[in-house]
Amino acid sequence: QTVLTPSPTDYWAVRDPQLGATASGAAFVSWEGYAYDGSSPDDAHNVARTEDAGRTWTGPVAVGPRAGEVRVSGWDGLNSWQQVWTDDYTNTIDTEGTGDIGVTWSGTRSIASIPDRWDDCDCLVAGLSVAGAPSGTWLTTWVISNFDDQPAGGRMARRFRLTRSTDGGTTWSTPIALLEDRGRPVV
Repeated sequence: QTVLTPSPTDYWAVRDPQLGATASGAAFVSWEGYAYDGSSPDDAHNVARTEDAGRTWTGPVAVGPRAGEVRVSGWDGLNSWQQVWTDDYTNTIDTEGTGDIGVTWSGTRSIASIPDRWDDCDCLVAGLSVAGAPSGTWLTTWVISNFDDQPAGGRMARRFRLTRSTDGGTTWSTPIALLEDRGRPVV
């Protein structure tokens, strides 16, 4: 039995575990970890990997900043994996990827701007998802719920967006609208 113990062991919170596996037996596990005093380098999104079907694991590696409200992982079934999150400090959706089973990471890239939830509108970004294909194509979707645009007794406006990468996550398209307002199709 293998037990992966993140450092430090006195986390006050560990949340959002996610797991991905490849056909070759490699797997990733990721989680958010916060230490009691907030000063630990492990106060970040951590990733560990195995290349032997979980018998041994690497130590945790911090991927991206901890600023995100929403964070998801996606993998292409081969060796590539993308982390996608919202960054409340820059009002962007960001990503960081690997194409070599997590040995190296691309560095943080902003792929879309989102409204400032305090200044632009009473908005919430939710439903963030990412999926990849072995061809190197990645899709990311999200919804922006605007509480300012909610008629009395009615449903709030929701705007579904999609962006796409065809080069393994290096560059991303300008986001397009999938659904606008109260469920009216756009595409």
